[in-house]
Amino acid sequence: MKPDAAAKCFGAGLMLAQLNVLHAESDGAAAGTDLECIHRMRVASRRLRAVLAYFDPVLPAGICQKFQEQVRNVTLALGNSRDLDIQMQALRRFQLMREGESRLAGLDELLTALERQRSQSGEEVRTLIHLFKANTAVATASEVLKRLAVEPMNQPSTPLRLLADQAIRTRLRRLISFTDVMRDPQQIEKLHAMRIAAKRLRYTLEIFAPLETNGFKPWLKRVRGVQEMLGAIHDCDAWDVLLKSQSVTGAGYPPGIQLWMENRANHRARMYTAFITAWDSPAKGSSWDELELHVKANHPAEITHRISFGDPGEQQGAAE
Repeated sequence: MKPDAAAKCFGAGLMLAQLNVLHAESDGAAAGTDLECIHRMRVASRRLRAVLAYFDPVLPAGICQKFQEQVRNVTLALGNSRDLDIQMQALRRFQLMREGESRLAGLDELLTALERQRSQSGEEVRTLIHLFKANTAVATASEVLKRLAVEPMNQPSTPLRLLADQAIRTRLRRLISFTDVMRDPQQIEKLHAMRIAAKRLRYTLEIFAPLETNGFKPWLKRVRGVQEMLGAIHDCDAWDVLLKSQSVTGAGYPPGIQLWMENRANHRARMYTAFITAWDSPAKGSSWDELELHVKANHPAEITHRISFGDPGEQQGAAE
């Protein structure tokens, strides 16, 4: 089945909304004075890429590829800056809480190194934002989306509902595939992959929420919690890699670094326990089985084959 006007209008409207956020936050993100501008622009770029994973045929092929590359470059640059901002905030809070203690040696040096990296990352963000705003493919994509998004969509079409069905069930099954391996807290890479799977399911539910009366609220709340807890675990794992590089030859770790390592290890253990508990005891009406049944109940019964509009399968980097 080929894409229809309703699906094109729906996808174009979603992409245009996120593209507008990118432009609205670009000056603040480039200036670097408001950390939330970086955060909002990063989230918008990731959501835009998530929509593109399903609705890329909305744009002309040549324009779409160049547009995707520009958005991806912005996502990566903003992600690096945002990660450094979060690391520096956490470290500063820890130093403030331990102010006056004698065991903090090494933390000032670590913070200085992070600040240096953040300065370099800020330069990259400014450069890529400038290139994004000046890129002809971005301008062309914007014009195409504006034209398509104004077409009315009275009722969701069968192709659009079928796309939602396929997309949600594919993302859900990917997340559930980690159920066994997640029981081992040392499966660092698998837990990280599970976090990405949770994020992709969340974005997919958000994309198709306008088609639902309740907008998938119970499952969005649950998957958001899963993503946040796995994100906190991943942040601790990233700290572990970074901190292990701070050892002094023949002398081990500076006392402040050792203290911060212990703090992050304890925090990871707490977050992992909270994650397993929440996974095993979902709120009423938010089980994954119920989501599968809910989506299946809305499946257009007269259509049994896959549509050729977008690809709801695994698209590497679609929402990184």
